[in-house]
Amino acid sequence: MSSALPPETDEPIFTPEAMQKLVAHLWNARKNPQAGSALLYTVLGAFVGLRPVEATELDWKAFDWTERRIKLLTGAANVERIVPMQENFFQFMQPYQNRKGLVVIHKKVAMILREYCKEAGVPHIPNGLRRSYTAYRLAETPLEIVQAETGMDEAMLKAKFSTPPSVDVARQYWAIQP
Repeated sequence: MSSALPPETDEPIFTPEAMQKLVAHLWNARKNPQAGSALLYTVLGAFVGLRPVEATELDWKAFDWTERRIKLLTGAANVERIVPMQENFFQFMQPYQNRKGLVVIHKKVAMILREYCKEAGVPHIPNGLRRSYTAYRLAETPLEIVQAETGMDEAMLKAKFSTPPSVDVARQYWAIQP
């Protein structure tokens, strides 16, 4: 599959080329409200590692633009999780910094994203956004940091991502810009 990494990776994820193609398509269509929601949903999953429900429930108040981080309250216990804004994510978010309310305004955005994947010529990968974030972060970042950013336990990270992509491929992924 052209959007997944070679067989040595554990879980299907987006290649840098496929992700660039998808976000470029969404970026160019972002004035359409559905495309704008799909763009924000995509970059929140792919470049911040949010779960789909976290992305669709996220409010702009959670963003700390000065510190370049997002503060999430997750789970029934409202456990705080701080997620850094990668440079490429920050660039995607520049036009949106003064917004208020929910970040993603379409609750069925995952279904909308499937259509935009088709339009962009990129196969849809279920849960591929968050998995891509996690795999590429693990290529360059200590497991403990990725564990804190994703809220995944060590055993799950080791089981699902025992063979992360190469550092060179990860750098291509993090270089994706609007």
